[in-house]
Amino acid sequence: MSTHNQEFGEKENCPNSGQNDLALVIANTLNLVSGKWKIHILGQLILGPVRYNKLNRLLPQMSSKVLTQQLHALERDALIYREYHGILRRRVNYTITAQGARLWNSLALIGASEQDPRRLGS
Repeated sequence: MSTHNQEFGEKENCPNSGQNDLALVIANTLNLVSGKWKIHILGQLILGPVRYNKLNRLLPQMSSKVLTQQLHALERDALIYREYHGILRRRVNYTITAQGARLWNSLALIGASEQDPRRLGS
């Protein structure tokens, strides 16, 4: 048993357990958008629904295979959803979810603070 655990016992006795919980939540949230392309995809979808081929054109550096993988991961994590249109010729739009939009807005605040450190009181 580590010295910290001997001194404080279980997690509920640890004075920093709330901070540790918050750090875990933040780490899990950042894992949702980890990687090179997920932020770019969300950045396109925050502007409105986009079809797959248009996303592929908007992000030409990304291969179709990687785009498909990233879209599936974002959909699995409930940050975006697929919307089907048409009966004979199925068309798919990708749309950001409310959870995805909240995450994007939080990340935008971080980005804004990088541009102007005074905005977050740094």
